[in-house]
Amino acid sequence: PIVLACKTSRHLQLGVGQLVQGVPLEKAHQALSEVARSCIQRVAESELERLVEKHGHPVNPENQTGCEFTFLYAGKVGGCEPNYHSKTMFWLVYDAEGRTDGDRLQKPVSNQHFFSLLASRVARVVGQGGGRLLDLEPCPLFGDAVVACFSLASWDALLQKKKRERELAMLLVQTQVSHPGNSFDQQIIAGVDRFLTSVASDAEFWKRVWQDRLDREVDASEWNLKRSVGGTMDVE
Repeated sequence: PIVLACKTSRHLQLGVGQLVQGVPLEKAHQALSEVARSCIQRVAESELERLVEKHGHPVNPENQTGCEFTFLYAGKVGGCEPNYHSKTMFWLVYDAEGRTDGDRLQKPVSNQHFFSLLASRVARVVGQGGGRLLDLEPCPLFGDAVVACFSLASWDALLQKKKRERELAMLLVQTQVSHPGNSFDQQIIAGVDRFLTSVASDAEFWKRVWQDRLDREVDASEWNLKRSVGGTMDVE
């Protein structure tokens, strides 16, 4: 309830700022993206505490330190261009496979299980109920999970496979992470940049993108602001 009240208050401030003070649209979009990411981060911190209390801290077995993780935001929030009711698409990526360091009373689990629980709990708290914080948008490329969960190795493997690369590239063309200054988050963004650079060098990729745009234009009326000639899809 506290996070929801903060989000509502911030939205009201932004709305008044746009109507009365003439806050530029670009700054409003940036602020709305920050609000969405802050809500998710605060919920994640709360749910993380509960899971650590139950299972212990997830550990990276390579250096016996805490296993890092981040949220990777795509879509309108990732591109810093959401409106007040835009859906939010994000995924969780964690550093390495391993186990939590809980004792017998804490019931240790694998890192994969721990972070999958965290992702599902965040999705449930954020996206369910009459007073839900945000409307979540599952990624159609990653199955039924509202918030998909990947180890760093499996995430890198997904990018290297280039399976459904056009759809994935369109999602990742503008992304945000939880902590841009963190080395792990920077590693995630660097991997995304390498994937996009590889895709962009393929002439066949751009032909497929252009043909897809033409196909979507075929049955669009002249009043369709998204798919008609010169519609917003051209910008996307």
